[in-house]
Amino acid sequence: MRGSSVFPPASSATRDPRTARAPRGRELAEETGYEAAQVELLGRGPGSPGMSSEIVNFYRARGVRLAGAQGDREREEIRVHIVSPEELPAWTRNREAEGILIDPKVWAGLFLSGSRP
Repeated sequence: MRGSSVFPPASSATRDPRTARAPRGRELAEETGYEAAQVELLGRGPGSPGMSSEIVNFYRARGVRLAGAQGDREREEIRVHIVSPEELPAWTRNREAEGILIDPKVWAGLFLSGSRP
């Protein structure tokens, strides 16, 4: 949809499964300014099977704290929203009511994070 805003999750896409975990901490800090004490891989798979070789990795971050500013480029392109997992369904529905498209990976990540202790 031309002219629409999209709310995507923080991301770190990779094509090489051997390096799937390597960029997670660095990318989180660069994209958001936050660091996590622990990051757990919840699941991974193709982002668009048959259309792309990109692999999407879903992580759960624990012990998250503000560690600094976003990277300069990221600050221009990414607006950080702090929303608890419990509030995320209502928050995203409110964004949809404003005409903002929600990336389906947000819902997939929420499902994965709730399905594992």
